[in-house]
Amino acid sequence: MLYRCIIINAPSFFAVTWRIIRAFLDKNTSMKIELYSNKKKGQKRLTELIDENSLPSDFDGMGPSTQEILCKNSAKNGEAPPKRR
Repeated sequence: MLYRCIIINAPSFFAVTWRIIRAFLDKNTSMKIELYSNKKKGQKRLTELIDENSLPSDFDGMGPSTQEILCKNSAKNGEAPPKRR
């Protein structure tokens, strides 16, 4: 069950595509999906929904970065750490 999906920093062409896709989705589902082409607006919305101590630092939160989280989880599972992009 989808609670909420926030898409941040989406290319502008995706906004147009999203309007088309949204027409085919159930209204309750489409209302749970938020699309932000502007990174700052998307990050602001995340801080409204998620406690800043739990939000990764690369999304303006106080938590560890997503890279740190991925490395920690990989180490727990005995996997090689993910490569940086």
